[in-house]
Amino acid sequence: MRSASQTISISPTTNYVNVTSGQIVRFSVGGQEFAWNFDVPNSVYLFDLNQVAPANLLDHAVRVYVAPNPISIF
Repeated sequence: MRSASQTISISPTTNYVNVTSGQIVRFSVGGQEFAWNFDVPNSVYLFDLNQVAPANLLDHAVRVYVAPNPISIF
């Protein structure tokens, strides 16, 4: 398994994060962590992080903007 390419800290004021399709990202939330592999189709460019975060970890909505993987665009 590949390891996370970056860690993003989520605070109460975080409204959105930017990632790239194909990235594995570790999220740090109030001392807890989870990772997610953004292996998504290029048609997925925006969703709510609460959809993939462990239940009740986030106390507010955080939008994830997913940029297309430049390697797989062609």
